[in-house]
Amino acid sequence: MTTPHDYPDNGSRFSREGERRKEKLRHTIAIIRNVLNLLFILVAVAGMVCYFYNREMSTMLICVAIVLKFAESAMRILRI
Repeated sequence: MTTPHDYPDNGSRFSREGERRKEKLRHTIAIIRNVLNLLFILVAVAGMVCYFYNREMSTMLICVAIVLKFAESAMRILRI
């Protein structure tokens, strides 16, 4: 008796593997974007708190937060 795995299915197995790889990549990118967003929020809050104590350090922290947000936004816009 034959099983469905004995006959080729015109490459559908390969397309499923390709879809799994694409889905895994999307998931990985979503994790990276979430981490970048979290870092942005933490650095921005640290910059705001630091503003009352050291304005130069606060400015640097806010600039780093902006760079993190630009990186996340670029990933979203370019659909990386």
